[in-house]
Amino acid sequence: MHANHCQDIIKILSEYSLKAEFKQERQIARELYSISTGKVNDDDPFFEQRMYSFQEFFIFEYRLSEGFSGSTVFETFLYNGQSCFSLKEIAKYEQFRNFRHSLFQVEYHKDDSLIVKDLISERVDTVYPLPEYSFAGFDLKQIFDGRLIAYEGKNYFTK
Repeated sequence: MHANHCQDIIKILSEYSLKAEFKQERQIARELYSISTGKVNDDDPFFEQRMYSFQEFFIFEYRLSEGFSGSTVFETFLYNGQSCFSLKEIAKYEQFRNFRHSLFQVEYHKDDSLIVKDLISERVDTVYPLPEYSFAGFDLKQIFDGRLIAYEGKNYFTK
């Protein structure tokens, strides 16, 4: 149930980031992202994955211009949501503030989770899949770039 809520919040944030008011910022962010990660063509086999990665970068990491007080899309969403969300809803969104974007290595693959080591912080975590995300392609000792979110006491990887 928590995994479904976590996934729903990610979708809400993604839809929010596509608002017209962020169009120019999104274009600038995409150029900067392309410079740092390389250009992606529509026929690239990892196109969809790279676009998800950009979307999360734009929501959680990219600092908007001074017109948005230099906040991220996520921080702007929280600020604007104070007037329309309950404190309980805000608390659910606030959990996303403590995401970790890092390099992870698969230590152990259980039926319903992965045990991963964060290679930057040297932490070991148990991570559960979101409903639309499978751990089927992960191999032991595989190293990958990921974003881990602790939500309602469990860790999840975003797409």
